[in-house]
Amino acid sequence: MAKERLAWKYSNSWWAGEMSWNLVHHHRWAIIELILTGEQTQQDFVEAATARVKLGKETGVSRFIINPVDLVASRDQAFDVVSIPATVYAKNQADPSSAVALLQSPDKATRELVKFYETAALNRGWLVRIFEDRECAIQWLLGVKVQSAT
Repeated sequence: MAKERLAWKYSNSWWAGEMSWNLVHHHRWAIIELILTGEQTQQDFVEAATARVKLGKETGVSRFIINPVDLVASRDQAFDVVSIPATVYAKNQADPSSAVALLQSPDKATRELVKFYETAALNRGWLVRIFEDRECAIQWLLGVKVQSAT
């Protein structure tokens, strides 16, 4: 897959200057990627999910990648993640016809967190799938028929 120029739309910074999450709008593919790095609090998960939904609405994008590239997770965060489809998505009127590709992490605790999120989202009727490879996730998203978010 050819490299592309990325447009950074939103970013959130830790007090120490480390990025806890970023949203990238890949204009070429009409995909928004949420990149999670470092330690996340419940508030970080909520802010990132809210910003992802809002950016999708602003841009008309209905395809998303959630990329826990360097996420430091713990089993204690399962409720934080599982509650997002029921609370954050409902509150922000997220489009349930959106497609979400979840990338897996080599970290065991993060892998479990991703699986918890997938289960919660599927139980709420969302189109979600886990991928080991980012390029496969992009190809899947490009092949999914979704309604426009606008």
